[in-house]
Amino acid sequence: DHRPDHAAIVERFAVGIGEHIDRHTDLDWQVVTDVFGTDLSLTEGFKGSFVVVPHNLVAGRWMRGETGWIPAVVGLIVRRRTRR
Repeated sequence: DHRPDHAAIVERFAVGIGEHIDRHTDLDWQVVTDVFGTDLSLTEGFKGSFVVVPHNLVAGRWMRGETGWIPAVVGLIVRRRTRR
């Protein structure tokens, strides 16, 4: 069986996208726990702050077979959250 490991691919894209967001915005990597569980996220770091969960950005789109979304979605986050 030579099918790709979908979880590993999603994780690689999520880490890459998250690192790009970390480097180009005012958001930083943090572990965030909410009603949905605990995730590696990018956030301002205070209660009620803006949170991006890269794994969630990628996983749903991967399951739906979406392509071409990364520049638009990640670009929007970067434009909205550019380091001050």
